This record gives sequence, C-alpha cells and structure tokens, in this order.
Amino acid sequence: MSMWQFQREWRSEEGETARQYCRRNLLQAMETLTQGWGTAHLYSPEPATLGPSMAMVPLPDSLPPLASSTGPSGIRHQKALDLKAVLREEHGIDARVVVLSGVGCFCRLSFAVFNTQADVCRLRDAVLEIAESHSQQHSQ
Repeated sequence: MSMWQFQREWRSEEGETARQYCRRNLLQAMETLTQGWGTAHLYSPEPATLGPSMAMVPLPDSLPPLASSTGPSGIRHQKALDLKAVLREEHGIDARVVVLSGVGCFCRLSFAVFNTQADVCRLRDAVLEIAESHSQQHSQ
C-alpha cells in the first residue's frame, strides 16, 4: 500500500480520516503542553491558522538552555540544540526545538496517526522535569 493510499483509507476508531484525527489530536496536544508549561498559544488554534498536523508551542522560560538565551542568535540556536539533545538522550524523546529570533523558543509539535496523547504527556513531563532539575540545582 502506498503512503497516499494509506492516508486516504486510514480511519481512527471514531471513523475519522488521518487528517481529521491528526488535527483533533494536535489541538488537544497544544492544550496539554501550553497548560502544562504555563505558556500561551502562539496563534489561534483555529483550522485556518494551523497546518493539518503541525504547530509551534512556546517552551517555558524556566528551561536552563532558554533562561539565559539573551546572546546572539547563534548562541540561542546552540542552546536549543542542547535541549533537543537532553530530550533525546535522557528522555528518549525526539522533539524539534526552534528559536525564532525576537519571538522566543518553541517546540515544533507534529502529530501523526502513530502518535498518542501519552507521547505528548511524556514530552510535557520531560520538559517540566528538566526545568525543575535546573531550578533545584541553582537554588542550592
């Protein structure tokens, strides 16, 4: 079966197409992350403002690689790469961390039919754990 055929024929347990399923879960994932991290939506989660399965979610300022990211863009980019490495190496999570100059640091959230809300919760909790660990280290 080709990828295109799979996308046309795949249905969720609720009967949604892949596009509908990913969109619904993307919106839920955005809520989970912004509420968990105490950040705001970058843009309205209305269908016209989002891609079908991808969005940018602001990361909390309390993260160690981001809290001191006031230097040149190149330095902030390196710190974003460091966060991506920590998420992957210590938490087994592959997440894209993006720095938008003059705007802030974001997680590029992508939702596919093989992702689950449990995956989103793992990302939320890992970011919070990294932030908490950094906070404890600097309060001693």
